[in-house]
Amino acid sequence: MPLDEIVRELVAVAASVAANNPPEVKYRISRARDSGARDAELNEAIEIGRLVRQGAGAKTDSFAASLATPPAARRGGGCRRGGAGDGSGAGDGSGAAGGCGCNGPGVEEVVRS
Repeated sequence: MPLDEIVRELVAVAASVAANNPPEVKYRISRARDSGARDAELNEAIEIGRLVRQGAGAKTDSFAASLATPPAARRGGGCRRGGAGDGSGAGDGSGAAGGCGCNGPGVEEVVRS
């Protein structure tokens, strides 16, 4: 079942807010109003877009900072790509334990050296 026009426009409002695109926000709010969206619905869509943008921004900031941190200072391991970094070769790229599994030294190994 396809989304009705109001829901489609509210999704577009939230997406344009999340994308930091003021001209699109203005256009989409106008379209949503023309489709029958109420102020309360518009405000909820705007808040959803703000939350998405805020979460994405925080994750991007954290990711960028992790790339700027030297491997030896990074908790858990050697490489920027993510993974085991403990010499086990268990790196899967997830970054869960730091390092990529390329056998680069982890923090503990650098400190002991």
